[in-house]
Amino acid sequence: MIRIDALWLCTQSQDMRAGADRLLSVVVNTVGKAQAHHGYLFANARASRIKLLVHDGFGVVRHPTLAHRPVCLGATPGCIGTCTATEPPAV
Repeated sequence: MIRIDALWLCTQSQDMRAGADRLLSVVVNTVGKAQAHHGYLFANARASRIKLLVHDGFGVVRHPTLAHRPVCLGATPGCIGTCTATEPPAV
C-alpha cells in the first residue's frame, strides 16, 4: 500500500490523455517539486473523470482514470491547492 499524507487538487482541467510525465510537469511548474507521499488529483473539463498521481519518495505512480467517484472540492484558488480529506483514498 502506498502512503498518502496529503492530497492536492488541480483546479484547472487537464487532458486525460496525459501521462505521468506531463502531469508531473504541471505539479513541478506550479509548486516547485513533487513532495514524497503526496497525491495530486487531476480532472477533465467536465469533471467526470479524475487521475491520481502519487509520489512515493522514489518515483511517481499514476493510478488509472477514476470515473464516478466523489471528488474533494475544498481547494484553494490557483492551479493546485491543498485538499484536506478525512480519509486518504484506498490505493
